Amino acid sequence: MSVDETIDRNRRNRGVVRAAVTNVIKSVEAELAKEVPDIEVLQDKLNILVKRETDLQTLDETINGQIKLVELEKEVEHELEYSDSIIRCKGKIRRFIDKHRCSKVDAAVITRQVNNTKLPRIVLDKFGGDIRKFHEFWPSFEAAVHDNSSLTRVEKFNYLRSLLIGDAARAISGLTLTNENYDKAVEVLKDRFGQKQAVISAYMNTLLSLQLVRRINDTLGWRNLYDEINNSIRSLESLGIDIDSYGNLLYPILDRCIPVELMLLFNRDQIVKEVKEPVVSDLINFLKGEMEARERSFSERTELIPITKSNYPLFKKTQTASFNRGGSSAAALNVSIGKFCDFCPKETHRNEDCKLSMHDKYKALYDQYKCRRCLRKGHKKKFCNVKGIKCKTCGSQSHWEYLCDKGQKPSKNGNISGSSSDSRDVGVNSLFRESMIDTGNRNIIYYQTARDNVVGSNKIIRGIRILIDSGSETSFLLESIAEEVGLPTVSIEKLKIHTLGSQTPHLRELERKRVLLKDPNSGSQLECNILVIDKIVGVDLIRIPSKGIASVLRQKGFVFSDQGSEDTEIGLLIGNDLMNKILTGKTYRLSENLMLY
Repeated sequence: MSVDETIDRNRRNRGVVRAAVTNVIKSVEAELAKEVPDIEVLQDKLNILVKRETDLQTLDETINGQIKLVELEKEVEHELEYSDSIIRCKGKIRRFIDKHRCSKVDAAVITRQVNNTKLPRIVLDKFGGDIRKFHEFWPSFEAAVHDNSSLTRVEKFNYLRSLLIGDAARAISGLTLTNENYDKAVEVLKDRFGQKQAVISAYMNTLLSLQLVRRINDTLGWRNLYDEINNSIRSLESLGIDIDSYGNLLYPILDRCIPVELMLLFNRDQIVKEVKEPVVSDLINFLKGEMEARERSFSERTELIPITKSNYPLFKKTQTASFNRGGSSAAALNVSIGKFCDFCPKETHRNEDCKLSMHDKYKALYDQYKCRRCLRKGHKKKFCNVKGIKCKTCGSQSHWEYLCDKGQKPSKNGNISGSSSDSRDVGVNSLFRESMIDTGNRNIIYYQTARDNVVGSNKIIRGIRILIDSGSETSFLLESIAEEVGLPTVSIEKLKIHTLGSQTPHLRELERKRVLLKDPNSGSQLECNILVIDKIVGVDLIRIPSKGIASVLRQKGFVFSDQGSEDTEIGLLIGNDLMNKILTGKTYRLSENLMLY
């Protein structure tokens, strides 16, 4: 092939490429002329232009090396025209794309600023091994930590260990902090606490332990019962359980908790609706309707209104109403005093026939939020102003005869007679709060105190003096003692504290420490979690009982638990949360105003 033929062939190829470039430039101008140009189309055109520009440059260089020198100047002028056209077109495309991208970035920034509201910090609940709580704990942990790709598995394991306490923490206590052990820990927790059948059994046990609502107009009791039933049923449904499929089991359980009058209304309603086999969901819906109707009608007046002089006749009428054995109306259920035992809600014997120890009776009243004087809900004994209460045994107006402990005798081994108790014994505790003995010091007030040992993390043992106060809801340990023996911190809590002699509460952030108490006499131990505070009570308020009182106790066969030390500082205050684990549940009266617990 001759040189002229080669040049002609290359020029023909270049002509085709130039025509394609011209078509691309025209299509780009048409796209930019639209009201809303397509970014993807322009990007494709830009890529084509870049490729065609490279092809033209290659052909131009080939032709320029083949043509004669006199033709070179004119040839280069034509090449530059096409090159300029391509550069201008590429610039238009790139400016439009860059402008569009900047507007999208600005819109995204504005959106983030608008939506970047400062939300409250999420705190995950700790899991202590309650199998019913695992299906609530794990989804929240999974969303916040387990599925977080920015965390390593070691970091996830560290978060998991910080959220486990009790049985759950012990289940993975042997696993070291490694990537592989995190997967093992998750598997252990799911196998132990996440088994579906075990969770179902746990909720069925919860339903079996529901408290009986005896009175048909007890709206507060109805609300608590309905909430407990509904919570258990919702949890079972979240596991994919059809509640009606368990109807044969649940129906008798719910029937046991409901008064006969209410079941009569439900069965009558089902007969009217021609329902042959009622299901559990029908009973739940009926309970909800009845509960809401009674709440609207009564507004819980007989349960929540404080007893005052102005409304006392209303309560007195309810209390002293007689039970009509011949009637079967719902009004007969208004009678609560004397018909059923206030200490054993599931039993039907009278209060005076109850076989519980005095300590268990007081604990039952505390658990049911009842007054220890009039046995009614809604207030405490120190705020009770109900009249007509008188003990037939001792004549006191501060309790009924079935709460009177006068006349109990100690047994030969020094323990106080009465029902046995499984609570931990720390010796015979000191005298009941604000009680006095006739020893010449009539104005001396003695409190319930005892001596015990605190065992630290390094086996450091520190003797402390304990004050037992039924007026305190929570127990407190002196901060200096906790630091001295090196107690581990379990959690940090915020509480409103009413200090002794203070009228207004103070908001405090306190640490809860794991404490091991050891009885210096019997050697028995009690492990518990107690709040730590810098000061419990003034030294001058809690006196050590006199030697005369200790002598009286020895003569009667008792071992006095608070003796032999000049240290009057109270290191530990035991409140209602631990009182039943400390006291024996037995009582003994030494004199009219002096009682042992």
